Amino acid sequence: MRRYGLIRVGLLIAALMATGPAAAQASIEKAFLGLAWGADIREQTGFTLRHGKDNLRFYTKPGTVRTVRDIKVRQVVYGTYKYRFFAAFLILDEPQAFAELSDYMQSRYGVPKTSYQMPGELTTHRWRHGDIKMKLKSAPEGQYMKLAFYYEPLSRQLNEERVERQQDGVRFLPIERDKKPEALPLLEF
Repeated sequence: MRRYGLIRVGLLIAALMATGPAAAQASIEKAFLGLAWGADIREQTGFTLRHGKDNLRFYTKPGTVRTVRDIKVRQVVYGTYKYRFFAAFLILDEPQAFAELSDYMQSRYGVPKTSYQMPGELTTHRWRHGDIKMKLKSAPEGQYMKLAFYYEPLSRQLNEERVERQQDGVRFLPIERDKKPEALPLLEF
């Protein structure tokens, strides 16, 4: 009897060790920094509206300090669509850490799809894990670095480019495609 008990305990420990990394991988599919994807932001505490328009709003959580791989995150911006959490943007102040973050993400999620955009020399690495899309963006000479996470069941309803432009807060020539404006606006804040 005792022997069977030891075998069961051994099997339980082996199962927990085998599922540990898988459970860690699955956690990004369910939540980001403790906030469940699709959660109603109005039911959360500590979030402050940064800016928004129509059904798209961006929030911060003042007073929280975050790090990724010992790299300080200046700010985490939470994106919502119809008040449902669908995107997170980590704004980073250490552009020299781009290679380190890229290596970490690659070791965890595989080889990214990479694109380079001119004239701004913007480098974008893209990964996918289940329902989560991830983007690591860096501009040259340390202008900025951003790590973004998108929850696809909600984000596919939006144009990701529009989301990123609104997250930055300023749009140059904000004219929507296939719409004729009454006047030509130059900037939108």
